Formats: sequence, C-alpha cells, structure tokens
Amino acid sequence: MSILARLVAVAGLVLVSACGGAPNTPSTGAAGGWTVADSSVRFGPDIERTASGTNYNDNFVWDGYNGGNRKRQVVGLFKAAIGDATGNLSGPQNVMLKVVVTRFHAMTPSAQTWCCGEHNIVANLEVVDPESGSVLASGNDIYLGRVALGGLPGIIATAAGRDQTVRVREGIATGIANWLAGL
Repeated sequence: MSILARLVAVAGLVLVSACGGAPNTPSTGAAGGWTVADSSVRFGPDIERTASGTNYNDNFVWDGYNGGNRKRQVVGLFKAAIGDATGNLSGPQNVMLKVVVTRFHAMTPSAQTWCCGEHNIVANLEVVDPESGSVLASGNDIYLGRVALGGLPGIIATAAGRDQTVRVREGIATGIANWLAGL
C-alpha cells in the first residue's frame, strides 16, 4: 500500500470518527424542566400500512437488517434515538414524546454499495403532559436525517463501526435534541 493510500485511509477514518457522538440536549429553556418518561412512535398516513421498505419510490425505505419486520426495526431505532436525545433531561415534570414518522427514506443496498446520498427522515413531534393530556410543544415536518455514506466512505465508516444503522440513529437523536433545544 502506497504512502498516499495510507494517508487517505487514515484521514478517512479520522473524518468518520469525528462525525459521531451523542447529541447534547441543553438543559435550559422549556425542555430543561422535563424528563421524558415515555415515548410513542407510529407511522403517518403517507407511509402505507403495507409498505415493505424495499421500494425506492415509497416514503418508507429501510434495509438496515436485511429483512425482518422493517417497521419494527425503525420503531426500535427511534426509541433508542429518543433515549440518546433526551437522556440528560432531568427536570421535575414528566412528559411523553410522541413521534409520527411521515418519511423514512434511508439508502438502498445498491446506493450504499456505489454511491452516497441522504437519509431523508421527517417526523412530527409532540411533547405531552401525561397527566392532563395537554400538548406542551409540537412541531411538524422536523428533519431528522443526515448525509448518508456509500461506496468507499461507507466501507470505511462500516469498518470503523459506524454503519448505516448507527448513522441513522445519530441523525434522529441529533434532530430531536436540536428541536428540543430550540423550544
């Protein structure tokens, strides 16, 4: 392996490792007074009940675990990301975060192999007081996606432990944390 190729590989690994990390939701503002005690994740009407997750033209594309119940996988990803995004909120008021996924378009396997793109993920978010049922905050069409890596950058990211699943989860968590920080 030439010296130039080694330098490029090391630079790529450093770049990929710098792209990660858990989001840091500020504990100030309205969200600073909350603890997210529960969450719910469901799919909006633009995602068909029978969507397979394999048709590129749908609002739901996911092949993160190569089969299985793809919608359950995405709900699990969202639940984990919500925990990442809200883990440091420890205010006195318990709240529930309701998520309605209106678009979940991750990269297809062929795009991951040859190219790059975007994890285009959009959701409606709502913070609810579980006791009274009153809505404390809401936002529609919140972008929770991020740049997707494919081809050589994707191979490097996967080798560094940052595959598509990790990057999608981080994008969702960062988007939720940013939305909460802006309240």
